[in-house]
Amino acid sequence: MTAVSPVFADIYYIPDDYSSLQSAINQADDGDMIIVRNGTWTGTGFRNVETLSKAITIRSQNGPDSCIIDCQGLGRAFHIQHSEGRDTIIDGFTIENGSAGGTGTAGYGGAIYIDYTSPIIRNCKFFTNNANVRGGAIYAHGNFRIRDCYFYANSAQGYGGALSVNSSGDAEILGCVFYYNQALDDDLHGQGGALYLSSGTWSLTSDCTFTDNAAERGAAIVVSGSGQIYNCLIHTNFTIGNHPPDQAGAGMYIYDDIGVFNCTFSGNNTSGSGESIFVDGGSPLVRRCIIWDSSTNGIVLDGGTISVTYSDVAYSSGTFPGTGNINASPNFASGPDGGYYLSHMAAGQPSNSPCINTGGYEANTVCFTGLSGQEICLDDYTTRTDEVNDSGTVDMGYHYPQPIATPTPTRTPTPVWTSTPPPTWTPTRTPTRTPTRTMTPSPTRTPTALPSQPTYTPVPTGTPTRTPTRTPLPTRTPTPTRTPRPTMTPTAPPGEPTYTPVPTDTPPPPTFTPEPTWTPECAILGCTITMPSHDFGPGDECWCTATICNPGGETYPETPVFVILDVFGSYFFAPSFGDFDVYIMDITPGLLEIEVLPSFPWPPDTGQVSGIRWYAAMTDQAVTTLFGELGTFEFGWHS
Repeated sequence: MTAVSPVFADIYYIPDDYSSLQSAINQADDGDMIIVRNGTWTGTGFRNVETLSKAITIRSQNGPDSCIIDCQGLGRAFHIQHSEGRDTIIDGFTIENGSAGGTGTAGYGGAIYIDYTSPIIRNCKFFTNNANVRGGAIYAHGNFRIRDCYFYANSAQGYGGALSVNSSGDAEILGCVFYYNQALDDDLHGQGGALYLSSGTWSLTSDCTFTDNAAERGAAIVVSGSGQIYNCLIHTNFTIGNHPPDQAGAGMYIYDDIGVFNCTFSGNNTSGSGESIFVDGGSPLVRRCIIWDSSTNGIVLDGGTISVTYSDVAYSSGTFPGTGNINASPNFASGPDGGYYLSHMAAGQPSNSPCINTGGYEANTVCFTGLSGQEICLDDYTTRTDEVNDSGTVDMGYHYPQPIATPTPTRTPTPVWTSTPPPTWTPTRTPTRTPTRTMTPSPTRTPTALPSQPTYTPVPTGTPTRTPTRTPLPTRTPTPTRTPRPTMTPTAPPGEPTYTPVPTDTPPPPTFTPEPTWTPECAILGCTITMPSHDFGPGDECWCTATICNPGGETYPETPVFVILDVFGSYFFAPSFGDFDVYIMDITPGLLEIEVLPSFPWPPDTGQVSGIRWYAAMTDQAVTTLFGELGTFEFGWHS
């Protein structure tokens, strides 16, 4: 087998090839992929799974709603503690009822325990997991990345109801939803209902939402380390407990230096101090934020110092000190993705929000480096209900991401062959295998609290209840279905202070195979993939073909050929571009060409995106081993 990075050397299916995750990991080598079929998976082999320092991808076949790891309150799902790097990936699971019930580190991370490692956790959902000390769903120490995950009804008896972070390097929490989590111990203390950022960390938290989380201090977030919190929506969180004087910071409780940029705080509630932000130490910076709760003082300073500029702050003594600050109702409006857009007369509202065009910098200069390497600015985001991008002077507060506009072909692709005779071809055959165990699919589940979990009733306005009697909401909004924009690493506008992350263990950017130079000869067994350009603009001709070279005299019958579109970690399989599909064909000697996308003009108004990738590869009939060269192609587009 000839491999070109990135490549999965072997693909193993559960339960087809191995009966459990642990048995598959034990046999896997670096570069392998393990795919778990649909179902609810329980028992040994799916609890306390060790990834064993292997650079492997562990993913579900069809996403978290179709593949559930139920720990049944008997342990965690994953231990990642053997120097794994960012080439260890867990992708697309629901993990529920995990438990870390011991003391010390045995009480850390109810679903996943990450210790001095740097994995990527993405596209996962965490329901009703519990930890006795820290991190109801995840405890993480290392240069890790957690992206596009959903945390619901997780709890810890100390710190971080959903997630507790302790990092000596860079920690990234990107595009996540934290809903209805709590931190509350037996004495009804607790810090960081959703997120606890420990001392010694540098962290980036961006494009996240925090809703209806609860703790005694920092109902949504406690910051005890440095870093940046960028473009987050923090609303209707509330403090609880039997010690009202200790309750503080329903939105955020700050002990240390942190930068808070373009965030919106609203509807947070405490019977103590600081409904939005309570500062107990450090020198935090707040820039271009909306801080508007029921209290007359959205920020309370009890230690340290704070610098606030170009922000809308509820404040009993007039305008909060700082350049460009205002004290006026932000005049929120409801739109396609929620209730915290800003009113714009141009979008149909009767009046304009005072937070429009008051952020102090041009929107196209408030820029960030996206995960795929391109620069993205707030003029790629919106505060308008009609989803027109921000422009001119940037608006204050949270900006909603715009969906990525991916062009759709006007007709179903069909293969075109350049060899004679044409091979036999079945367009959408999925490899047939007989599972070795019965699986119970559970695509949609409403999580229930573990018997040992405390319950309590949220009080979004008014005085919180003193006794924690929380009842789960009758309905909940699932993870947003819109395709998120790539999440960003902030860089400050000109003249604005910056926080510099520690560049420890930062992986190099991926290397991609360039577009091949086409010749009529066929010399190397494998796949290549091509398009007419690496960067498409409106009206440009676009098409995509995959070419298979078989230089020998042997025919490979009924061979699976995968052509996969990778959009920032979401995979679409040709020809249907669904969650899983494959071409099955006889690979005869010579060149075979598949028309993956027919020719079409690139549409206008698609935004600016780079780093989209194609992969094309052949496997054996069992879909366990690649053979021949892997074809790759990277492209993007602009308006």
